[in-house]
Amino acid sequence: MSGDRSWAAALRAAGEHPEDAAAAWHAGGGQVVGLLGWSAPRELVAAAGFLPMRLSPDRLARQARGQERGGRPWPGRDGEPYGAVTRYGDGAPYGAGAPDGVPHLDPAGAFGRELAPATAGFAAALLSGALDWIDFLVIGRDREDYTRLFYLLRELRRGGAAPGLVPVAFFDLLRLPSRTSARYNRQRAAELTAVLAGWAGRPVTPSDLEGAAEAERDIAHSFGGIQALRTCPQPAISGTDALAAAIAARVLPAGELRLLLDAALAAGTPGISASEALTSQTARVTAAPNVTAILSDPPLARVFLAGSATDDLAVYAALEDLGIAIVGEDHEWGDDGSEYPRATRDPLDGIVDRYQFAHGGAARAGLGDRVRSTVDRIRAAGAGGVLYLLGPHDEAASWELPALREHLGGIPLVAARLRDPGEAGDAGHAELTRAGRQLLAALGADCVAGEAAEAVHG
Repeated sequence: MSGDRSWAAALRAAGEHPEDAAAAWHAGGGQVVGLLGWSAPRELVAAAGFLPMRLSPDRLARQARGQERGGRPWPGRDGEPYGAVTRYGDGAPYGAGAPDGVPHLDPAGAFGRELAPATAGFAAALLSGALDWIDFLVIGRDREDYTRLFYLLRELRRGGAAPGLVPVAFFDLLRLPSRTSARYNRQRAAELTAVLAGWAGRPVTPSDLEGAAEAERDIAHSFGGIQALRTCPQPAISGTDALAAAIAARVLPAGELRLLLDAALAAGTPGISASEALTSQTARVTAAPNVTAILSDPPLARVFLAGSATDDLAVYAALEDLGIAIVGEDHEWGDDGSEYPRATRDPLDGIVDRYQFAHGGAARAGLGDRVRSTVDRIRAAGAGGVLYLLGPHDEAASWELPALREHLGGIPLVAARLRDPGEAGDAGHAELTRAGRQLLAALGADCVAGEAAEAVHG
């Protein structure tokens, strides 16, 4: 891509170092609520006047390796890097006790027996003060070790072993498409709203909820335009840039985010305003004659990523280096603009339904429904093949792999295992490269490239 790409750099920076956005928000007198899990409802947090900021244990682990942004680590209290977490927020070392005489646990060791490595590392960072730029924490029930983490943190605080821990709340979401689940979810959402109101020191009104839901609908509209640019005959925005935008959307304030998304849309549609690009069907048709100035060569293959979630831009970049265009994904870090709170008489209903009926992760959604929904997304994106990611601690992703392969018909699928985010070395990227080349071979890359060029220039 050519031209001014300052928008892309800003989006990537926001995702790589959310503490910078948190510092700017604090400077304006605001407070930040960290969200662990995609099912922690950001609209409720925003309605209470906080900045919702989704946290990534995997990114924390990668930062601890010092392999991102020139090796810059996430700073902890007094600038101590996360990778050297060995002390509590009050400065006392892990071990027998702290200055108050209360016995403490080494969270990295104790939690490592209960949690996946990245989640245990997140707990260590939280208790050490390395995440002292969040003021509160809401944990969603995305996976069972998130549930265990909440109970462990609650007991540490209750027993006096974590006196500096930020206030923590839990959102228990049921995914079954039943009335009882819907009723249960609304009760839990109302309870969380009351907790957030207590943190904020003011009530959360229906008008606040509607304003937050409307802001999310506006952002989703922009992501619909970005998805349209990704699925042009010759994609006008890369999968890496689209993922960076989706990650930044979980970090930045809405006003700042909109400006960057508008810039991304304008860059992908030269000669067309951002507002025109927001209409997806129009963007599909009108962008095609202009994209030759954006991407000089057609992709070798149009590929959809399914399976385990990843917020690692290097995963996407490794595949795009092979000439692959990533035209969509079904994991919760991506955003195609299709999921947002619908307008409802009670705005809480639309917010809750967004999460109950979201595509979600394999661990929390029905197998048959998720497979059918994923196949629909693959076909809508015009993907010629599927690369199926298998995370190191995501057993549920492997459960749905056979069913997805069966429902894809003649669309080739290749699986690739992701490395543990805390693991050093390049083995994970080598596996991705191998899988990408295998998929290209299955698609007959030369033929695919010729067809793509004919579609653009014909």
